[in-house]
Amino acid sequence: MTTLGRLLVVAAVLVSFVGVGHADEKKELEAVKGTWTLTKHEIDGNDAGGTEDSKLAVTLDGEKYAVRLADVVVQEGRMKLDTSKSPRTIDLAIGEGQNKGVTMLGIYRIDGDTFKACFDITGKARPTEFKTSADSNRLLVEAKRMK
Repeated sequence: MTTLGRLLVVAAVLVSFVGVGHADEKKELEAVKGTWTLTKHEIDGNDAGGTEDSKLAVTLDGEKYAVRLADVVVQEGRMKLDTSKSPRTIDLAIGEGQNKGVTMLGIYRIDGDTFKACFDITGKARPTEFKTSADSNRLLVEAKRMK
């Protein structure tokens, strides 16, 4: 997978919530709404780089997300979260762009203007902790909310 491809997957990871029905999930969708820039990007235990590229942004808006590189949308889809689990879970259904048709399973945490998520990029097994290791098929990202 290319660096841009990994960035797209990472950015997509930030935005995973479809079919929200509970009040807590609706409140959480409002909490994550906005545009986020990547500050950490790790795959299989290795720094995947690209966090210095301020042109890469993820926009979260309700159950939808879009990944933009400069002004070009490079991936978009729908998100689903579950606030009743610990850690909270996030699913990303990729509708357009790289990995179209894949639903990545993840966990996430929000702390003020910092968003952290860890995903299984194959969609086979949800991570249980915020870390990656060699050949784990795990993606770890951190992002800051753009002001």
